[in-house]
Amino acid sequence: MELIHSLSFVLNVTVVILGSVMKLPQVVKLYRSKSSEGISIWGSFLELACFMTGSGYGYSFAYPIHAYAENIFLTLQGFSIIYLAIVFGKETGTVAISIFVLFICFYITTILSLVPIIVFQVLMAVILPVMAAGKVIQIRSVIAIRSAGSVSVMSWAIGTYICAA
Repeated sequence: MELIHSLSFVLNVTVVILGSVMKLPQVVKLYRSKSSEGISIWGSFLELACFMTGSGYGYSFAYPIHAYAENIFLTLQGFSIIYLAIVFGKETGTVAISIFVLFICFYITTILSLVPIIVFQVLMAVILPVMAAGKVIQIRSVIAIRSAGSVSVMSWAIGTYICAA
């Protein structure tokens, strides 16, 4: 029984640590390659919406910071990915930039506690299908160009580990 508790603790710690830096390899790869080939900005927006929802929900309900800190780090990394995709991308335009600015404004209003709690309750109810849709859009983007391009295999591997653990 002690072995099971120890294994559970190790899995929990690794999930929190790796979850906090899951998108960092993607940020680094985008920055180094100066290309967003293979990155779906729309899938990234959906993922970012989920990270923002998770951190906003935890913040709004005054959960201990350790309960949602991972989502705060992922939100910052998500903003970085989208910013770099806009800067290095060819397909992005005023719509993507406008949505990016709206996301930043929404996150600021969350931090200022201006978003009603009911908004986060509704968003939490749809977080799983929205995240799945973001992944499907990303996979379709990779298939469409027949190359992973600037997609970080390490970020996907970390995400897979987190889901399996």
